[in-house]
Amino acid sequence: MYFDLHTHPAFKSYLTDEQLGEKDDAWTTYRNCIDFAVGNIIDSQASLRQLDRSQTRTAVAAIYVMEDGLDEIFLITRLAPVISHLDKDIVRDIRPVQYWRRFLEKVKHLENSLPARRPGKAFRIASTAGELSKDENNLILAIEGAHILKAEETDDPLLRLDYLKSFRHKVFYLTLCHFARNSFCNQAFAMKLVNPKKVPGFLPFGTGLTDEGKAVIRRAYDTARGRRILIDVKHMSLSGRQQFYAWKKADPSMRDIPIIASHVGVTGMSWERDARRAFYKETEYLRDLDQYVVKYKRPKGLKLEKLKSYFTPTTINLFDEDIKEIIESGGLIGIMMDQRQLGVSKKPFEYFAAADFNALETGNLPTEYRLAPPAADKVLAGEAEEEEVEDLTQRGYRELLTLPNLDVRETFHDFTERARSFFKEDGPEQYYVTERSSYTGLTMSKRKRRHLLHIANNLLHVAKVGGATAWRHVCLGSDFDGLVDAPNNCQNVTEYRDLEVQLYHVITQLIEAGGPGFRERYHLGDVRWQLRRFMYDNGRDFVEKHL
Repeated sequence: MYFDLHTHPAFKSYLTDEQLGEKDDAWTTYRNCIDFAVGNIIDSQASLRQLDRSQTRTAVAAIYVMEDGLDEIFLITRLAPVISHLDKDIVRDIRPVQYWRRFLEKVKHLENSLPARRPGKAFRIASTAGELSKDENNLILAIEGAHILKAEETDDPLLRLDYLKSFRHKVFYLTLCHFARNSFCNQAFAMKLVNPKKVPGFLPFGTGLTDEGKAVIRRAYDTARGRRILIDVKHMSLSGRQQFYAWKKADPSMRDIPIIASHVGVTGMSWERDARRAFYKETEYLRDLDQYVVKYKRPKGLKLEKLKSYFTPTTINLFDEDIKEIIESGGLIGIMMDQRQLGVSKKPFEYFAAADFNALETGNLPTEYRLAPPAADKVLAGEAEEEEVEDLTQRGYRELLTLPNLDVRETFHDFTERARSFFKEDGPEQYYVTERSSYTGLTMSKRKRRHLLHIANNLLHVAKVGGATAWRHVCLGSDFDGLVDAPNNCQNVTEYRDLEVQLYHVITQLIEAGGPGFRERYHLGDVRWQLRRFMYDNGRDFVEKHL
């Protein structure tokens, strides 16, 4: 059996029709017609049918409402409706005023999908530990993105939060930020598929937590007003996380509440200024955007034979201090199944609000959120800055799409014609060349073996930093069906059994190759037992204690 701390089983089926009663149910499993170009980003990765088949008996179903500005993304609005069942009208009509309504609709859509489909067992949404079944399929609700609480300036987020604390299903955790700016905390830059000149709201601004953000966290934790909602630090900026940890520990009423990092990779280093600076490849200040761009070198990870692994050092990932804070709180870290965050992408970069970047660089992090008019709403004036932003946007697309020489400015017709030509001339076989793995005893392509090593690298780093107790505070948090670029060796939840076997083989071979001290450095005891905890027991124990 398996546990997943962060999935989106109803995300894609919800987008199949504007009318609730006409949507596909969440058991529907999709395949796109040009997956050689877009990987399995648009394919189903955690439909209810896949969760049932994989024996992922307990999964957190994160409800995510798409943010304003995503309708500018070519992949979502132009390509996806043609190569999948996504409805072109619903993905092109994203407005803040609809956030709350769409949240309620998404929960209803998931509820409508719970009955069993043949073959398969029914799902239930559990709100207490007593409602969890060890033999049936369990879902637990969470919310990714507090933007649903305050879509417009006049909305009172605390009133909506009180409603959620008494909702018909318990909300297990709230991810405070997501892609776009909100009034609670500045976000770590994550949306690389939109030119920020067109959608400046995806660029971070300000520094850290706002007073309103602290009020939301305090209300979420308060059991006097309803059921407690835990806070997920994924997508919070580095400055926001640093302020959150310090503020939370200083308050006895919040100090012992566990922290969640629901779907993350790790940076492989400290958040101290000099440690981060060592991996700056290039920094540039974009005056008209009032943003810094940082291009990174990747920190090196574990090696095995000729294979090398790396970390992704962008601040959306956890630093060593993050790992320690979460484990010290009794929290839970979910390792995500996205090769970009696991360290595979070769050219990581991110934007920072200038005030935030300067505060992190000088070490003078303010204790309060600094709010300033977002300079990113200006039109870019400098030609050099125009070219830089366009180049970075192209780089973001190339992280997802594998067609060579991709240019997002080309017409949809040209793209699809070139895709067909590429498929006909070169075929997909170059991505699936198999060779015998000498260190796992399994037949696996070189790319799959490299992706497997990156997953092990992230998991083992958590154990190295967090100590022996870390093996009780880490689990899967795949983000499957969240438009992730899944590792080639684990492209959906039905491959979890294979993943567990593969991880056992690669970790035991790392122990053999690592020489004296490797086992102690990563606190490796009974590897099979530790992987069983990672794949199921830790998550199940955590929800039984805190649901």
